Amino acid sequence: MSLNQTETPHGRKPWLTISLALLALVTFFMMSGGGQTISRMGGGYGVSSSNTMAPTPPTMGIAESAQGVPRATQVMAPDYYPQPYYGGTPAATDTREFNKISYSAVMRTRSVQDLVRRTETTVRGFDGRVDQTSSAEKYGYVSFVIPATKFEEFRTEIESFVRPRFLKVDISSQNLLSQKQSIEETQKQVEKNIADLQTERKQLVASHASAVKSLQSQIDANTNTQTALRAEVTNDPARQASIALQLNQLSAELITLKSRLANENSNYVNNIASIDSQIKYTNENLTGVKQQDQNLLDNVATVNGTISFNWISLWEIMQLYLPGYWIPSILAVSAMLAYLWERRRGHFQ
Repeated sequence: MSLNQTETPHGRKPWLTISLALLALVTFFMMSGGGQTISRMGGGYGVSSSNTMAPTPPTMGIAESAQGVPRATQVMAPDYYPQPYYGGTPAATDTREFNKISYSAVMRTRSVQDLVRRTETTVRGFDGRVDQTSSAEKYGYVSFVIPATKFEEFRTEIESFVRPRFLKVDISSQNLLSQKQSIEETQKQVEKNIADLQTERKQLVASHASAVKSLQSQIDANTNTQTALRAEVTNDPARQASIALQLNQLSAELITLKSRLANENSNYVNNIASIDSQIKYTNENLTGVKQQDQNLLDNVATVNGTISFNWISLWEIMQLYLPGYWIPSILAVSAMLAYLWERRRGHFQ
């Protein structure tokens, strides 16, 4: 048998050391930017809070590459930051709170579609409403509305789906007190307008009744006077001439009085119709303002939420638990230990 065919312990290659060293080099270059890395979640579990409402996320959250492959497997869904509300600042003496809460979460999981189904079931189980859903192999999205009274219980349940390291939560809250005060001031003004119009209507009715009564009494007096003059019998030519003159004057006055009465009635009809129309219109405004107030209360009574689900690879899971250069460092140390062990075992000289 030749020397080349004889295998001795000293001729073996340190494959374990070589493998670990190569893995350490590969992971080092990957962590240095030579390969795709995971987008961190701010050190794991994250909760941010704001006193303003978060804007509504886009309708579809799946981003596609040029080849049509969703990029959600490579990067996390975008964060949605609340925009400031530039309403007036309520007085400090008014301590009421009408908080509108918005909830947003991003979960990383190996079972995207299962968590989407569980989320839909959980939302409905808490008397909520699912508004939008998207479910794919590596990306999912659920938009929902939950009663504010059940939000904390719902949040505890939904955030138990994954470990805190794979979860990011954003919660925003805005006190709608300024809007509530604005609605209340508008309602007071509308109610005052209605009261003023009703007072004006009563005054118009009373004024019209007084005017009609006065004109009618003058008409009656004129008619009675003419009746009395016509009933008077006299042979005195002077008296007869006087009676004729008075009758002519009274007839002219009667025509004027009746014309004034007709004008009074006509103006009254037009004015009362105008006021009634204004009262009707203002009452409709009041109904609209009350509806706005109810809509605000209904809005505050619910929590709007969105949850995005991103598929995570085993490599990304390792990076979450061992961030930075921990993985190549561990592999490098393991390679050194393997080298010492194999040398002690006499695998190579």
